[in-house]
Amino acid sequence: MWLGDWLRRVFGRNSKLRNEMPEVMGHFIDERGQKVEVHRGPIRHESLSDDQFQRIGRLRYVLSEAYPMTLDGWLDGFMRDADPESEIRTIEACAVVYQRLVVQASLSPAEMKRLYAVLCAISAGGRGPDLESALPAGKGLPRVETIVQMYREAAQSGSRP
Repeated sequence: MWLGDWLRRVFGRNSKLRNEMPEVMGHFIDERGQKVEVHRGPIRHESLSDDQFQRIGRLRYVLSEAYPMTLDGWLDGFMRDADPESEIRTIEACAVVYQRLVVQASLSPAEMKRLYAVLCAISAGGRGPDLESALPAGKGLPRVETIVQMYREAAQSGSRP
């Protein structure tokens, strides 16, 4: 069976897996102080390429401590993205920088999650003192400006973990 066929079977319109994923992903507090539900977006792509599938598997492996999620969860998320290829490249750049930084720092699992959250914020254009204060302190990590530059270089070069 081809990988694409398997993906269609797992994530097809009548998939049990798709139906088991929670419709409400979480909550946040809006600018008026109101609690708002965050809903799953629609499936926009019925399948991903074999190359994308392999790259997502690698991302899951590299980021398993910082972003623990099943492979099915990763695939489901990318299939809901408007442009999965672009999103995969963005996460790959984050993963490359994450790998480089984790090797040089002694981080706990919670600190790995914080570092990855900072990288995600950088990938979305975040900057400033809030990101600097979110980095685990005293762990030998560079300043956030250096991490931003590392991310830009990884994204521009198309680096993959």
